[in-house]
Amino acid sequence: MDVEPGTRFDYSNLSSFLLSAIIHETTGMDTLSYARENLFEPLGIEDVRWATSPQGIAVGWARMWLKPRDMAKFGMLFLQKGQWDGQQVIPAAWVEESLTPHAFPKNYHNVLDENGKKDDMPSGENWVAMKFLRPFADGYGYQWWLDKNGT
Repeated sequence: MDVEPGTRFDYSNLSSFLLSAIIHETTGMDTLSYARENLFEPLGIEDVRWATSPQGIAVGWARMWLKPRDMAKFGMLFLQKGQWDGQQVIPAAWVEESLTPHAFPKNYHNVLDENGKKDDMPSGENWVAMKFLRPFADGYGYQWWLDKNGT
């Protein structure tokens, strides 16, 4: 281990991809099929696509296509603490935990420095990071960039 746990945050798309591969291996279903059965169908979401690796594993971290109305359903699901039409689709405790920042800017290692920059980003991307991500990125947890109050 390079550093003491809890002292540095390394953003990693690979972690999300590995989770997708684990879902695939443990359930025998590709991640999109698993998500359709356990999340999208209960929400009434029918038209969804998710980019996959050459091995057919959903990338996990991005490149999911949903209609704006269906994206809004996720907001409602979280506002209702994981319930949809009287059914607990995701545990309320998970919703709350996912909106709690677990990593904070001073610990960001490979995302942005204290000025909202990353050495290997072209200057245009640095501007985007400073302008849009940094003002809102007080913390990170469960795939969400969060401000201090968890929104």
